[in-house]
Amino acid sequence: MADPRTSASLWVRLRAKALHRLAGGDDVLVYELAEELVRTHGWRDAGRVGAKVGAALATLEERFGVADAQLLVAFAAFWEGCTYCSRGHLLASNVLRHHHEGRLFPVTPEELLDLQALRDDEVMEHLRVQLVEFPEGLRLLTRQFELRAELVQPTEEDAPLMASLSAWSWMADCTIMLPSDLPVRPLSPEVVQHPTWLRAYEAALRTATPDR
Repeated sequence: MADPRTSASLWVRLRAKALHRLAGGDDVLVYELAEELVRTHGWRDAGRVGAKVGAALATLEERFGVADAQLLVAFAAFWEGCTYCSRGHLLASNVLRHHHEGRLFPVTPEELLDLQALRDDEVMEHLRVQLVEFPEGLRLLTRQFELRAELVQPTEEDAPLMASLSAWSWMADCTIMLPSDLPVRPLSPEVVQHPTWLRAYEAALRTATPDR
């Protein structure tokens, strides 16, 4: 889908390149997202948004561990409609879970594209079916969804989940359009630093689903 907006100014492009480089390159923040951050929020606030996401992820990791932290960030992005970030963080979660737990998470990054076409209640029903063997992950995603939809009142225990939602609320202001076939990378420095983890996950996934 073509982007109907005018091209970013030279000022925006230069600062987006700087933000992209400072964030760690495409393995952490693709250039298109860096440009959107600067275009929407300005140079200074773009850096604050990145810091907010990083702080939320650190809080989630401390509370729930690295795999579920990435899972929650993935769905925080998913509910805001960001298919690239949601898939990248889910891929990171799946790789980390396979490495640390030896388990394959039943929801794959590719599946998120199909889920975007469903109503919210249909997405949650799909997760309830898929995550029977991952009750903790389902519990966290259900609570996160309920908080976002304001179906429940947050408590002190919900602070990390609220942080995940707040960190990604900036996506509601963005108009970025990334192609769905853009190669997705695991959005985790830890996974990027250990490429054998990704290869092991992909091999296990092929063995478990030979028709893929």
